[in-house]
Amino acid sequence: DFSFCGINLFCTWIAKTMIGRNRTRFLIITGLLLPVLNLYSQQNIVRFEHINLEDGLSQGSIYCGLQDQKGFLWFGTQDGLNKYDGYEFTVYRHNKYDSSSLSDNCINSLHEDSNGYLWIGTLSGGLNRLNRQTNFFKCYQVRSNDPKSISSNTISAIFQDHSGKLWVGTDNGLNLMDGDNFIKFKHDKSDPASISGNNITSIYEDSQKNLWFGTSQGLNLYDRETQSFRRISLYHGGNQIKNRQITSLHEDSKGN
Repeated sequence: DFSFCGINLFCTWIAKTMIGRNRTRFLIITGLLLPVLNLYSQQNIVRFEHINLEDGLSQGSIYCGLQDQKGFLWFGTQDGLNKYDGYEFTVYRHNKYDSSSLSDNCINSLHEDSNGYLWIGTLSGGLNRLNRQTNFFKCYQVRSNDPKSISSNTISAIFQDHSGKLWVGTDNGLNLMDGDNFIKFKHDKSDPASISGNNITSIYEDSQKNLWFGTSQGLNLYDRETQSFRRISLYHGGNQIKNRQITSLHEDSKGN
């Protein structure tokens, strides 16, 4: 098996050894090799297909995406939720005359739970749950004078842990869903065991079932038994990192 580099070296050797001796034989061999080189290069080119507004995408700024259990692709944009089946898009938007429609067109986050429900976090319309059998959305928003409602209508992160609990990050605190109500976790200056910041930017559960929360004010490890948080200081070269905003979390194959 010749690599592309190997074929190049072989051609160079032919040129050096044969071009002065038998020009006709050199031309014949080179002519035979060129189609092989062309085929090899075509097979190893990565080609991208651009999917845009002309294909049915509702808007070009995509903030989040996922592939669901059935293989459909979902994209959250500035102007609606898009479902893609590989051929065409189905677009979901807010309809002020329909209470079962999407509550806001700007989508910040997406998550599919273990029951197959799709959860949609919006910029200003709260949290939505899509029942894909009926295509109806159920909306969870801030309710005035209700301490059990969600803490903000700006949803930044959604995650379901191994026990089935749904965690929702907002720009004004962390929320644990309890039925149709929410248990809130907020930063408290007087409590070092509280979460380090109210702007929740990322949520992750590692292979040891530890829950991590990234905020605009640092990284937090959650203790389920005490329902408290341990703030993780980040260092580089022996110096504490000043920019504490955590935008994403991931565990590699070695457990880092």
